[in-house]
Amino acid sequence: MAGMVLLQAILLLGFGYFGADRLLYSVGHDAHAEKHARLQVDIQSFMAAATGAIRALAGAPHNSSEPHGEDRSAELIWSLMSESKALDQLYFVDRDGELIGVQRYPEPALRRVHSQGGGFVEAHYYTPRVQQLTLDPVRRYATTGTMKRAFPEDIRARPWIKTALASGQTVWTEPHVLPFSREVGVTFVAPDVIPDERGETDGVAAGDISLRHLAGFVRSFSRAGTGDSAILTADGRVLARSDQQEESAMPVRQAASDIITAIALATSGKTANIPALDFEDRSYLVQSTPIPGTDWHLVSWLPEDSVTGGLKHHLLIAAIVMALCLVTALMISLWLSRRVTDPIEALAGVARRIGRLELEGLPRVESAIDEIERLGETLDESGRSLRAFRKFVPADVVNELVKQGKPLQPDGRLME
Repeated sequence: MAGMVLLQAILLLGFGYFGADRLLYSVGHDAHAEKHARLQVDIQSFMAAATGAIRALAGAPHNSSEPHGEDRSAELIWSLMSESKALDQLYFVDRDGELIGVQRYPEPALRRVHSQGGGFVEAHYYTPRVQQLTLDPVRRYATTGTMKRAFPEDIRARPWIKTALASGQTVWTEPHVLPFSREVGVTFVAPDVIPDERGETDGVAAGDISLRHLAGFVRSFSRAGTGDSAILTADGRVLARSDQQEESAMPVRQAASDIITAIALATSGKTANIPALDFEDRSYLVQSTPIPGTDWHLVSWLPEDSVTGGLKHHLLIAAIVMALCLVTALMISLWLSRRVTDPIEALAGVARRIGRLELEGLPRVESAIDEIERLGETLDESGRSLRAFRKFVPADVVNELVKQGKPLQPDGRLME
């Protein structure tokens, strides 16, 4: 009976620990998924604001770098740049290779590129570094300096400009060094949605986005607690990651011993929810989701023990304490049961000796239980009475007859 009780208690404790462990895992997984989703929304909002400004410029009806239309285009670009802090540069390139745009770094300026003498000339019209919103637009964007120089290339020869003009489709560039900020970034190109009289794309709008902005987002993931995140390209290169503060010159594939490589292989650039990715003797919770409009995907990873480790530790301590209490209770119950059963077993032995008329040296059975104590006293009295009775009845004869199982009549004769 005690063994059955012990088995039931062990099963109850084991199932309770397993259920609590699964509950803790679910809590950690859901917390990580929610944290990943918040970061995903932030990055999507950032990308939507940047691409939205570029698409708005591409859809404007009067984009032009010609003198009669460039003022209106410049005003539009300044307005779009002021509303989208994600862009480092925003510009429009027409089919003739002439450009009008606004740059934010290294100094705010209006850029114009015109064809001249078989080549191109670039002009920068600088504005105040701090654009006070309290000033009217004319004073806020007033020209404070001018710089002109020969432009060394035909911007239409840039692969992303050429592709967008030819295909009429939006294009995300590969990471490259941005021309003015000298930071690594990407460029989004959107063709003019209003074709010319020949039905062809009249030009493209483009904007530069520094990877510094994306790095700020992924680092916010680790600043909010444990875990890290990264943005990967389709071929596994890292655009930004939170566990490395130093920004590399260009995104590269990570070494095979890097956790990013293990995550990239496990997710394959798709939406994934990996409950346990084992890497270097640790288990990680991994989330992977694509970033709409690009071939990038956002991944985040979290050591499982960083979420559930402390709780599991306390749960394990509680389980050990419960097990110790169970063992203690079992030992106490066995001790108490022995205090009951041992006197009863001793009384049974006394009764058997009395039944065999072995009346000499009968032990006195004592117990803390009153009923057992009274039963012991009764048997003791029975033994004393029988010892007195033996003085009048031949004990040897009675013993022999009892052993043979032959009952006697009251007059001492054998019953037939």
